[in-house]
Parts: sequence; structure tokens; C-alpha cells
Amino acid sequence: MPLVARLLRDRALLDTTFFTAFVIVVVAAAVVGLSRRPGWQEVATGVIVMAAYTMSFLRFGITEERTHLAEYGVVALLVYLALLERRARGGRVPAPAVVAFGVVAALGWTDEGIQAALPNRVYDLRDVGFNALAAFMAITSVGALRWARRRGRTR
Repeated sequence: MPLVARLLRDRALLDTTFFTAFVIVVVAAAVVGLSRRPGWQEVATGVIVMAAYTMSFLRFGITEERTHLAEYGVVALLVYLALLERRARGGRVPAPAVVAFGVVAALGWTDEGIQAALPNRVYDLRDVGFNALAAFMAITSVGALRWARRRGRTR
């Protein structure tokens, strides 16, 4: 990723590329979400989730830090959804959200630990925090959307 970021930065395309990718993801999420015919609770929750991601995306001052939202967010979603699937199939999974968060936070810390050993990389405790924040946001977002969907069906 540092090589790609450097190439884009040298061509003054880094911020534009990240912003364009972010807009594409938001639009795709909105289209997929609306295609499911959501109730008002799910739409409101989706708007809140998108607002939280947009604010987080804009608040990160360094463009490369924004990648943590996507990288560790996707990893967190995969772990969380796998644990939910295991539970749905009768497996014993206590507190899937907590377990998923712990696993992804540990992975993020491990990733930073590996970077500490590499001569061309730097260990950064802030990155550990960004990784954990990305995991928390992804898991919380999915949980909130699932809650809103269930709530909309019971009314």
C-alpha cells in the first residue's frame, strides 16, 4: 500500500482516488440497502451509519489513515458474520460482537508489531487505535442495521 500511495501522491491523485472510492462505496451501500425495501427504522439507521463513516473519513487528516476504516472494517465484518453464521448453525459462540472485536483488534496490533520489525515500516500506536476503531465501527454498524431490520419486521 505505501508504494501505491506514493505513486498516487506523486501524481497528485491520492486524495481524489480515496474520495472517489469512498463515494462509490457509499452509493453502492445505499443502492443495495434500498433494494431490500427497508423500513423507516433501517433507513434511519443506515443514514446514521453513513454519516458516522463520512465524518470519520473526513476527520482523518492523513489519507493513508483512511484505509484503516476499509481494511480493518472488512476484516471485522468477515469475522463477525462468520461468528454469527456459526451461532445460527448451532455453534456455541458467546458474544459474537465482542469476540470479533477482540480478534480484529489483536490482528491489528499484530500487524503493527510486524511493522516494528521491518526496516522500512514504523510501529505506530495510533494505527493500533485506528484498527480497533475501524473494527468497532463495522461491527456496531452491522449490529445496528440488523437490530433496525428486526425491529421493522415486528411492527
